[in-house]
Amino acid sequence: MRPSRRRLVGLTLALPLAFGMMGVALSRLLPGGDVPEATGPTSSRQGMATAAEPPPPPRPVVVSSPQDERIRALEQKVAELSARAAPREQTRPSRPPPPPPPSPEEAKQRILQRQRAQLEAHQREPLDFVWAKEAHSSFAADLSSLSREAAFRVRNIDCRTTTCVVNLEWTSYEEASTSYPRLLQHAYGLDCTRSIVLPEPEDPHVSYQANLLLDCKNLR
Repeated sequence: MRPSRRRLVGLTLALPLAFGMMGVALSRLLPGGDVPEATGPTSSRQGMATAAEPPPPPRPVVVSSPQDERIRALEQKVAELSARAAPREQTRPSRPPPPPPPSPEEAKQRILQRQRAQLEAHQREPLDFVWAKEAHSSFAADLSSLSREAAFRVRNIDCRTTTCVVNLEWTSYEEASTSYPRLLQHAYGLDCTRSIVLPEPEDPHVSYQANLLLDCKNLR
């Protein structure tokens, strides 16, 4: 037999009421009086899962060109050569310091020694009669005209093969010190090298003599 419509309606109304009474009973039995919320499989899985670590950053890729390789090879070669040269520089003996300059007195003595050596070399020089006669005449004419301005007297002219020595006299050392630059700067007929030394005399007020050396090696 089919249930009547009234019975179905009553059964439908009774089911919600029964579940509601069961919920109230369970709430009384549980501590706190609250009904625990249903947890699904998702909440249980989240409680056991661990956080995943981030992936490591990608490493940079270094690409070297042939030019970079050559530069590195040259730098390494320079470093090796520098390391080899360093011990040699350390073992190289240091140069001695230069000697101190001579004092004024030492410089004066050196000049006098040089003049004496030149005069001695002139005396040892052989005599060339032809050249000596021509050189004597030329220098005698130049010094004769120059003596009128420089106030000196020519005592002797001695010419050999390449050099001539002229012995001159002044009234005083002061006069010689004043006029000797003209002897060196004069335009002689024979353009020879000229040098003269005037050492200080014991008495500067008496007559004074000095030798003018004319070196004509460049003309022979």
